[in-house]
Amino acid sequence: MNNGKTKFNNTAKLMHEALFKLISKKEFTEISVSEICKTAGVNRSTIYDHYQNTTDLLQEAVNFSISEFSKKLDKIGLVPEPKKNNNGDIFVTPKYLLPCLKFIKKNKLMFRVYTSNAHIFPVNNYDELLIKSVFMPICKNNGVLDDTIIRYMSKYFLAGINTIVAEWVKNDCRDDILLVVEIIILCVRPNFKIK
Repeated sequence: MNNGKTKFNNTAKLMHEALFKLISKKEFTEISVSEICKTAGVNRSTIYDHYQNTTDLLQEAVNFSISEFSKKLDKIGLVPEPKKNNNGDIFVTPKYLLPCLKFIKKNKLMFRVYTSNAHIFPVNNYDELLIKSVFMPICKNNGVLDDTIIRYMSKYFLAGINTIVAEWVKNDCRDDILLVVEIIILCVRPNFKIK
């Protein structure tokens, strides 16, 4: 990596951190570029060299966090080996939900802003990450090979899960994470027995 890119990555990280520090004190829509610059210790021109506005900065911060989480998913091996006759039991289980919910809880400020301002983001990158990193490999390993079918199935599961997660985040992730896992499982698969 060249020095210019490394320097910008470090500056971007400072701006991301400044943005979330400010979000912990006030609404995202009330945060100005000047406040971000002051908190991050960067010039206004630095932000405008790379972003059109605070929404662009937020989108990049979300994308960066999701990308880092995706790398962790790969490391912990969330995609299971193919199994015969599993009847879809692998789709929504604590093993797959807990890492995702822990990530969301750790980044609850970001997710609160992201979910409450979803209308300003053209694509829900978190959903796309889960579809690509979790649902598609699981489906393909278990004989569902058609990408269109997988995408529809994934969207169905994620719509319900995202609604529960958005409510959890709105309540500052106060409810026990294992309770939220159980609620998601009971809603998506009511006959599943949690071990």
